[in-house]
Amino acid sequence: MTLRRISVALGLSFLATNAAADTAVTQLNLPQAGEETRWQAVASNTAQTLWLGSTNGHVAYSEDGGNSWTLSQPVGRDGTLPITQIKAKGDREAYVLTSGRGSDSRLYHSRNSGYSWNQLHRADGDRTLRCFDHDSNGETWILGSGRSEEWHAVRSTNGRTWLSARSGFNQPAQANESGFNESGSCVRYANNTWAMGSAYAEQARLMYKSSTGLRFRVVATPISGAEGAAVTSVWPLGNDDILFTGGLTGADTETDSDASQVFRYHNNEFSNLPVPPLSGVLTSLTTYQDYILVGNATGVAWSADWGQNWEVIDTPARQLSCTFEQGCYAIGQNGLVHFDPAR
Repeated sequence: MTLRRISVALGLSFLATNAAADTAVTQLNLPQAGEETRWQAVASNTAQTLWLGSTNGHVAYSEDGGNSWTLSQPVGRDGTLPITQIKAKGDREAYVLTSGRGSDSRLYHSRNSGYSWNQLHRADGDRTLRCFDHDSNGETWILGSGRSEEWHAVRSTNGRTWLSARSGFNQPAQANESGFNESGSCVRYANNTWAMGSAYAEQARLMYKSSTGLRFRVVATPISGAEGAAVTSVWPLGNDDILFTGGLTGADTETDSDASQVFRYHNNEFSNLPVPPLSGVLTSLTTYQDYILVGNATGVAWSADWGQNWEVIDTPARQLSCTFEQGCYAIGQNGLVHFDPAR
């Protein structure tokens, strides 16, 4: 593991020239970690603390809102495994997930701002770990790529002992069923509820259980018809009340305005929220105060009234992360930005 500190100048603020014209969007300069580095994962839970993950194994940490960064490599100096998801916990603690087949899929943990990393788990055989989350008590679930009719999910209550949880679902997996890892949010714990979304099978499905439940209930969503069917991101509002995004993730839907959908599963029924004004399948979903936020490669949209009115910024968002009260961050092909939907 290597670590070094660099400083960058904070970018200038600009106003979004669209429906969210009163929302200040601050462009932040990204840390420099080599020409081949592309930053794709973001996590933050305070105004000043930021974590980023790159396509070639670098993690960047900032404790001053992006003015300066500390770089580390959880896999080691020669490790180039892509970081697909980061979860911040407190000011100095974080978990990162690397993507790849078999032992290249790993979960790491740091308690000291990335100064050192411990490997908690790695995939077996040809499995791929897709996304994860943990609750306040330390329980962690990781959803991976399935095989035949077996789920690939692992669970730990302490970060040391990991158990296969293929029997933790009330229905068998479909062929090739796994999770959508681009958004880093196909597994979520919130409001005393675990939720997961599946992808890459004939039918995209939703899986959920209460914090004390023994097995995930599996329900088929309205998304089906091709191997590109995916629940891309989930957010549980409560048990049996879950928001999610998804659709057919093939290239032919990237510019389709009809492909931009937000779903709600409530009281055993599916419904659609009014469509946000973005093109293509929505790949990211989160919440901030009273707002629902969604995003993809064409921009970010948010609503405080269940989609009756959407505000938009044309900032590409591979992933979204919001603090408790100090706004949100989006990372995408145009870099890293900060904005506050409530202002």
